[in-house]
Amino acid sequence: MWELLAAVAAALVVAYINIRIPTLLGDVINVLARYANTYSLRSAAQLLGGWTAYGYGVCVVDYALQKGLQVRLLYRSEATVPELFKGKVELCQGNVVNYDDCKRVIEGVDGVCVILGTRSKLEAITELSRGTANLL
Repeated sequence: MWELLAAVAAALVVAYINIRIPTLLGDVINVLARYANTYSLRSAAQLLGGWTAYGYGVCVVDYALQKGLQVRLLYRSEATVPELFKGKVELCQGNVVNYDDCKRVIEGVDGVCVILGTRSKLEAITELSRGTANLL
C-alpha cells in the first residue's frame, strides 16, 4: 500500500515540475527581454539555446522571438532545426561538448539561456554536464 501512495505522490510531484518548467523558462526570457529594453540592447540582445527539435527548447526560442530578442542557436544537424525558426534566428553549427564551438557561439552575446535536455535518458549525460560547463 505504501508503495502505491509513494508512486502517486511522486507522479504528482513530477506533474507539478513539468508544469513549472515552462513557466520558469518564460521568466528567464522575460528577464532577458527586460534587460534588453532597459539598456537599449534590443537590436543587439541575443539568446543562445542549446536545444533539440523537441520540447522546451522550441517553446523558449519561440517565446524569445515573440519578445523581440535576436536568437543565436547552437545546433548539431540542420535537420533538427524547426522550419519555423529558419530565417528568424542566427544558426551556429557545432556541438555543445566542444569547448571551441561553445566559445564561438557565445561570443558577443548579451545573455545565454542553456536549454539542454536528456529526453528519457536516466544515466549520466555528457552533453548536459560537459555542455553546461563549456557554456559557463
